[in-house]
Amino acid sequence: MKIVLLGYCAAEVDSIQQVLAPLTRQYGLGYRTVPDVGALPAALDCDDSCFVIANDWHGGVNVEQVIECCRQHDSRPPIVFASGNLREEMASQVIDSGADGYVFWDRLFQLRWFIHKHLQKRRWLPTQLTESAKASARINDRLSTLLDLSSDAIVATDPDFRIIFFNKGAERIFGHSADEILGHAFSTLLPAFSLKAFANTGFTQAPRSTASELAERTEVDARRKDGTLFPAEVSIAVLEEDGGAICLAILRDIAEKKRVAEHIVYLATHDSLTGLPNRNLFLDRLAHAIEVADRNEKLMALMFIDLDGFKQVNDLLGHAAGDELLQVVGGRLRGQLRAADTVARLGGDEFAVILEHLEHVDPISQIAADLIRVLDEPIVTAQGPAIVSASIGIVICPLEAKTTHEMMIDADRAMYAAKAAGKGRFLFYSAEMSPAATLALPANEAATGADSYRRDEIRHEYAL
Repeated sequence: MKIVLLGYCAAEVDSIQQVLAPLTRQYGLGYRTVPDVGALPAALDCDDSCFVIANDWHGGVNVEQVIECCRQHDSRPPIVFASGNLREEMASQVIDSGADGYVFWDRLFQLRWFIHKHLQKRRWLPTQLTESAKASARINDRLSTLLDLSSDAIVATDPDFRIIFFNKGAERIFGHSADEILGHAFSTLLPAFSLKAFANTGFTQAPRSTASELAERTEVDARRKDGTLFPAEVSIAVLEEDGGAICLAILRDIAEKKRVAEHIVYLATHDSLTGLPNRNLFLDRLAHAIEVADRNEKLMALMFIDLDGFKQVNDLLGHAAGDELLQVVGGRLRGQLRAADTVARLGGDEFAVILEHLEHVDPISQIAADLIRVLDEPIVTAQGPAIVSASIGIVICPLEAKTTHEMMIDADRAMYAAKAAGKGRFLFYSAEMSPAATLALPANEAATGADSYRRDEIRHEYAL
């Protein structure tokens, strides 16, 4: 089986033979050199001619004549032009004229993969191959089949990161067919910012020599044919071969893996009934809020909320009604607060609110009163209407407490003191927490003189 080389000097022929050396060994290729297009028909008449590689820069090579000669011949061999021309528009014109491919001389390595692709399709394999060449072809077919069975994307590029191999897994993940993506830049699959981010850990320091020495997996953003981005893990190795090197990338779509992981984290940090943060996430946010308040010298407040009358709802209407009530309560609490604030369900009928980035204490009383007001409104469940109220204990950082443990204890004490004082009210924590020293405020007295007294007291302590 011979490849016809049209219009090349001896040095150029040597370069082509060096690049195609692996195919020469695998398929038993030979070469037939032709000086100009006039001698091409005679070369094609030889039974063993299967390919034409032509130099469109050679004076004796006319692109249209070469293509016409190949198309009119009974064997209709593929025609590829390879030359030192570096003008993209000229290459496009040659392809538009009917050539099967165009390879720039500084990317001559791509020639091997173009020819290999056609040989793989067995359009041009002769019936008479040496036994070693047949065995090599069978092995190569099996390897290609194995690569296509992989669910991962396996992509190979030349040294210029032009795609030269694209397995079935890559077709499924990216949406491109191999025929339409071969020859395109690798950045078509991995956007420029991903390639740049990967350069320090993958491409520039990728291990060489063997495919078993893949670089450590790196997470990047990959791009599908429709333009959508998705998270992917990529491992890359640079493989040295005769005539050049290739870059082998194994890519795995981890969008579903990340979605599952994020869902697991969500389940671990959120209440399954109300969708609010649970105790675990609440404790993390409380610790962070205290740290931010201390660093920025601002106030933050913690509210413990306990529903009054919830047990009666469960007893009279059943647990399904109780669950529905808790969901409505969670929504009402969330609706009264800023996006930066946190509402959490600690368990049972106990909720907590974290108010952050407070410049002064004035809004706290009004917020507490608003929460009690919305919770006082009847809740219609599938089993019937339900009525509850709320007792709220409030502690302010850094006025009364400065640690997570202290704030939770003090807010809890204030909440139970509010219950003892008559329920349906809020209470700021006081060190004494006794009837004589504790200020319990009914919800409808948020702006009374007693409330003002408490706020004035806090201003004095915080030097506001």
